Amino acid sequence: MATNIQIKGVAELMDKLGRLEAIDILEPPMNRAVLRIHDRMFPYPPPPPRSTYVRKVSGGLQGKWTTKVTKLPDGVEGRVGNVTVYGPLVQSKQFQTRTHKRTGWQTDVQVMDEESPAIIHDFEKAIDEAMK
Repeated sequence: MATNIQIKGVAELMDKLGRLEAIDILEPPMNRAVLRIHDRMFPYPPPPPRSTYVRKVSGGLQGKWTTKVTKLPDGVEGRVGNVTVYGPLVQSKQFQTRTHKRTGWQTDVQVMDEESPAIIHDFEKAIDEAMK
């Protein structure tokens, strides 16, 4: 599920500094944003009581998370994803199974909802400093 966060002040930043310099200002908070989301999605929840299932850390879901930050002509884009075919069944709000929900797997939407305020604050702080 794609989630977009709108940051106030980007147009004004681009008007003041120009697109290239503004994008350079926006890239560091985007790098921090994708790492913030990655670090929240990456860990496995604790196993349920009396569970005998052994999770594969290196080759399973945890080892397949990716992050990417791309400079675009009109801004910067950050992506966090998982390349396993079953990842959405575990951590996608749209496709998560009842079992994974019951055993404590957080979803992409939960993490974005919780982390968005800090991400927005980080961007707005970078923009405010650059606009001085």
